[in-house]
Amino acid sequence: MKNVSIILAALAVSVAPACGSAGGSTPEAVMESLLNSYRTGDKAEFAAAFPTREHLDNVLECDDVNAFWTRIERKLQRFDLRIEKAAGTKFEFVSMEPTKYREKIVRQGETLEGCKARTDIVLRSVQISLNVTKAGKTAKHGTDAQFIKASGGWFILEM
Repeated sequence: MKNVSIILAALAVSVAPACGSAGGSTPEAVMESLLNSYRTGDKAEFAAAFPTREHLDNVLECDDVNAFWTRIERKLQRFDLRIEKAAGTKFEFVSMEPTKYREKIVRQGETLEGCKARTDIVLRSVQISLNVTKAGKTAKHGTDAQFIKASGGWFILEM
């Protein structure tokens, strides 16, 4: 369900600027924390799953506004509508499998979407499986996500 990934991403970017974090120990731990925060309504825990602008600025040098942060800001503008659509929905993490792109290391000095890496960065692309329950009906859904290892921890970069 495409709306599942849009809802989760919109939730994430709406609170990400408000909270700093060291990231998670693994992408799976980040995903579990993200879904737990969604269940409990803990926006600080939710925001901790995503890099802050400061995290991105620490690992990427961009001539203009950071391309990743620009995408986050665009999603933020649609947050209220997405959260309304998610009302009453339960998300349960099932699994995380690498995609065909798997893992990419961007070495210090190399470019990533027009930005120069200030340090080595690890990107991991995965397919996440979720059980989504709405109106008493449960269905399995998948969504692609990309994690970034930056500033010593893992964060969701895109979802």
